[in-house]
Amino acid sequence: DWLNIVKTGESRSKIRSWFKKEKRDENIVNGKAEVEREFKRNFIRLDSEKYEKFIEKIAERQHFAELDDFYAAVGYGGIQITRLMPGIKDEYNRNWKPKEPAVAPKPMINVEDNTSSKNSN
Repeated sequence: DWLNIVKTGESRSKIRSWFKKEKRDENIVNGKAEVEREFKRNFIRLDSEKYEKFIEKIAERQHFAELDDFYAAVGYGGIQITRLMPGIKDEYNRNWKPKEPAVAPKPMINVEDNTSSKNSN
């Protein structure tokens, strides 16, 4: 492992950077899968158009210009999606969760006692 051979932190940083670039495509795929898995686990459901917009907002909030950069960071472990989930769930519940249709309360049915009451003495 090259990271154990080099002595300076700058060299280690350059090697890590090189490996990240080499495995970028793989990290994007892994990051996407991890985000989707966490969304399913936390019951975040959106159609594909809203999903893209929602993820872009999250990536933007984390200071990523490109969505693939965000996925790559999640894929190689630079960002832990589990740490972001409380804020993501809050954002989803406030602004993105589909509104449930208001259900009118069922009218109460007044059932009268139709049995005749006879006084038998």
